[in-house]
Amino acid sequence: RPRPAAPLGKDSRSRTSSVFFLGGFSSYVDSQLALLPDAAVLEDEVCDGQNWRDTVPPELLATLGPREVERQAVIYELFTTEVSHLRTLRVLDKVFYQKMRSVLNSEELACIFPNLPQVYELHASLCEEMKKRRESPIVQNIGDVMLAKVEGAAGNEFQEQASQLCCQQTQALELIKNKKRKDPRFAQIIQECEASPQCRRLQLKDLLVSEMLRLTKYPLLLDKIIKYTEGERRAQACCRGILKAVNEDVRETEHRQRLSQYQRRLDAAPQFKVGPNVFNLPPS
Repeated sequence: RPRPAAPLGKDSRSRTSSVFFLGGFSSYVDSQLALLPDAAVLEDEVCDGQNWRDTVPPELLATLGPREVERQAVIYELFTTEVSHLRTLRVLDKVFYQKMRSVLNSEELACIFPNLPQVYELHASLCEEMKKRRESPIVQNIGDVMLAKVEGAAGNEFQEQASQLCCQQTQALELIKNKKRKDPRFAQIIQECEASPQCRRLQLKDLLVSEMLRLTKYPLLLDKIIKYTEGERRAQACCRGILKAVNEDVRETEHRQRLSQYQRRLDAAPQFKVGPNVFNLPPS
């Protein structure tokens, strides 16, 4: 039976988030010019839009049947889109974080980029393992590579880090919207950042949701591979389990944030005093 990552308890998630926000990240960003390590060679090796057929010798391609060609093409898509996701995470650091740190304090930076280094490291590790598997022109199995990252303790870690990043999206977007409205300098910096060719005409709000989009993509790609081989079914089940748990965490977080907003509005409202005449009672 598949063993998806076990959902973390609410108290555990709360403690992790509190420790990270109050101590780890805020002090970390104060001393960092960049969140991520220097660009990995891996990110430069893969060309966007390259077809798997273009990466293998024609004589080898001629020996494969149509089903195997399609299967290899989907495996290659899984690999190249993982590299593309790494590039997106790096854009958040190189294009946005490094410029925004001049106009935001550490708490605001922690809200927008809560655990970017940890999420990047998880995807970089997965990408490296995929690259090793592709040292052979024909990849026999990719499910075990995914499974090593999304099942058991590793899956719990993947889920926790993804949840932490995704749960901050709504609050981060609200912070960005308010800062753009109130701070012309911040709005100008965002405009300059989004004009960078590295953003590929995407806005910051589009890039911030990239992790959730990537989690959604895993089961879909593995489903396409399963059409040609059964070896990836366990990995697909685990990826679906992580996606479901992250979605639930995001919904819970957004619900708590809405309740908090309502409470602040109530606290700010003038106190309403009820007198006897409100109920048409005779004066005593």
